Amino acid sequence: MIEISKINKHYTARVLKECDVESILELCRNNPLFYEYTEAKPTKEQILDDMKATPPGIGISDKYFFGFFEREELVAVMDLVDGYPDQRTSYIGFFMMNPDYQGKHVGTAIIHEVAEYLRTIGKTAVRLAIDKGNPQSTHFWKKNGFEILFEVDVNGWTKLVAEKNLVKKELQLGFAEVDITPSKPMKLVGFYRGDSRSRGVLAPLMAQVAVWKSEGTCCLITIDSIGFTRELSNALRERVGKHLEVLPEKVMLCFSHTHAAPDADEERDYYEEVSNKIEECVSKAKENLSTVSVGWDNGEAKIGVNRRWISEDTDDRIGILKICDEQTKRPKLLILRVTAHGNVLKRDNYLVSPDYFGDVRMVAGQRFRCPVMVIQGAAGSTAPKYFCSQETPVDAQSEQCMRSKDALVEMANLIVESVSEKFDAIIPNKELAVHMYTEHIELISDVPSREKALHIAEDAKILCGIEDTGWLEKVASLNMTGVQEQREDVEMQFFSIGDWCMCGGPYEFMVGFALDAARILQNKFFYLNGYTNGCLLYFPTEEEFEAGGYEVILVNANLLQIFGQSLSLPQRGVHKADSICNGMLEKRTIKKALEYCE
Repeated sequence: MIEISKINKHYTARVLKECDVESILELCRNNPLFYEYTEAKPTKEQILDDMKATPPGIGISDKYFFGFFEREELVAVMDLVDGYPDQRTSYIGFFMMNPDYQGKHVGTAIIHEVAEYLRTIGKTAVRLAIDKGNPQSTHFWKKNGFEILFEVDVNGWTKLVAEKNLVKKELQLGFAEVDITPSKPMKLVGFYRGDSRSRGVLAPLMAQVAVWKSEGTCCLITIDSIGFTRELSNALRERVGKHLEVLPEKVMLCFSHTHAAPDADEERDYYEEVSNKIEECVSKAKENLSTVSVGWDNGEAKIGVNRRWISEDTDDRIGILKICDEQTKRPKLLILRVTAHGNVLKRDNYLVSPDYFGDVRMVAGQRFRCPVMVIQGAAGSTAPKYFCSQETPVDAQSEQCMRSKDALVEMANLIVESVSEKFDAIIPNKELAVHMYTEHIELISDVPSREKALHIAEDAKILCGIEDTGWLEKVASLNMTGVQEQREDVEMQFFSIGDWCMCGGPYEFMVGFALDAARILQNKFFYLNGYTNGCLLYFPTEEEFEAGGYEVILVNANLLQIFGQSLSLPQRGVHKADSICNGMLEKRTIKKALEYCE
């Protein structure tokens, strides 16, 4: 028997009655998206029916239709069935939040407490059905640890049956790293210059692997590279996934975006060598799995300068994820999330280097006595504060940028000092689970007119040295056939532990996206990152796109080069990208991946 009054410690939970229908109806009507994907409608009759409806073989005494209240305000509604489809399982038939409480982690907290209560009374699982196609519901339940089991048809509507395992499993981590420095001169990527072959090694390149196990297995991999193509990245994720017996969406690649590493697309032998080494590294990480506890906080350090003239915004958060071995209580791994371009070394450098990420790993590793993984943020518009070059390139012309022969270690010292202020106060928790999951969104491209296409091609040639290889012909063909839009499917991947969550995609996102995401979600531990599972091109906000400039020219030029045979300029996806977190739920741009995060 379920005791509703004990199901939540933060809100008053009580059974809902006919006198509550008006409050329930108002809550339902304020969630119109839900009803776009289901046969149900927000009416008094529907609510009254839901209060009494039970699955086959279940009596009304095992059904609990109740609400969570803050004083007199209805915060959420839940329909919970005890002992369905078996005695060890409970079933959530309906859950809906008051919109005023959405985006504040309230829904996640409620589900967590309900799951914990059900665990204490002997339940081993909780099950529910998600309306297929509803992006908000799908993301919410996946984020809360529900795994989709199968699909069923209900009156012509497809439902995704999902389940959360309530049997507690220890959080485990295995870590390994490998040197991926090329053994011979190779073409470097990151700067437009005639001869880009390496002329030696300044510091080794590394790939690092963290294999996580709790309610499932997932893998976080960092690679010192500007970023592989999406195709090469997905091929590597497929290999690692097969090795771990998980789907590719359970493997996340995070690239440092150093501008002093080989071009993996041009140097395919190097790519194969790196892939083989990473696969071996995954095996080593699996071998040293141990139970861990995890804690987090943010440091703050001014390591970047906004190189765009229309904004001075920078993301000064140093995201800290501290992982300790549960037996020894010593740090096993430290993950740091930072935001500044990986080009402290400029175009006059021809030495292979991980850029400042290597110095951060070295300095932080010595200070905290554990391995360190560094994750790049939304650094598309953020230059490093320090730079080392005889030249003064366009991204280092701000008065805030500082030339120094010790620029790499000075960047590292800023970051490590910030972490030191927080490190000892972070208390790890072992009662946590890791979740890694994917959302697919759609970018929409307006096909440019002939005049605009010619202008883009001219800018690409004059300013970036990129020649048209059939792109103008493709645009002309689309214009002739009346095609006005093209679409591109994009994967956004999430990695979360408690409130600490990274979300990444294969673009150079401008910093405004990350700042807006954390603000709108009211979660300073939510980090939008670029350079995840590939690196395609800059992704400006609407204001940045309208302002033009170097990065926007490169968007146009690189699209001409990368998508020349298949896509025109995805102008609308870029142009409207600032609405990534604006709460609008139409399926238009990359904003979809974030607006469902609570």
